Amino acid sequence: MGDDQHSDKPRIYVAAFFCQDIIRESEKDLLTAVRIADLFAAVPVEITPIFQGEGQLPEVPALRVYPPLDAHAVVMFRSERPIEFTCSMRGVRPDGERLPGGFQDLECKIGADGAGYTLNLNARVPTDREGTFWFEIYVDGELATKLPLRIVHPEMTFETGQQVVRLQAHIPPEPN
Repeated sequence: MGDDQHSDKPRIYVAAFFCQDIIRESEKDLLTAVRIADLFAAVPVEITPIFQGEGQLPEVPALRVYPPLDAHAVVMFRSERPIEFTCSMRGVRPDGERLPGGFQDLECKIGADGAGYTLNLNARVPTDREGTFWFEIYVDGELATKLPLRIVHPEMTFETGQQVVRLQAHIPPEPN
């Protein structure tokens, strides 16, 4: 939130990050973020069709499919005084196109004495193209912070864990 915020309204501070997984103990209201990161390597699944039948086999190149990334984000809101507000999130692809999903005008409330409001979010991010996705967090319609998530395609070697799937399609013999 900018420094030109009205003095009669409490300031809302926002912090956010992506992680590999989130563990939440609801009984004690404890949160554990596992492997905080803003860069993920997309490892493709290679699909190679294999045809069985008489004669020469058709040559079909392998297909490389990049499964989506299920990313987790933690967004924390804090204020020095009690306040009610709305928050929204939207994602933007590396090419500037808006991602489907997100949320809009979620009602939030922060109590007294530095209490806060924490969101655990799940985002399914396409990984077929490399680049930086930006996730914008809004408070009362005003951009509060942006969260980057970079997708890279590593050079495929045995160590990167490429998955190979061979699909066999039975071709029935032609009737005489």
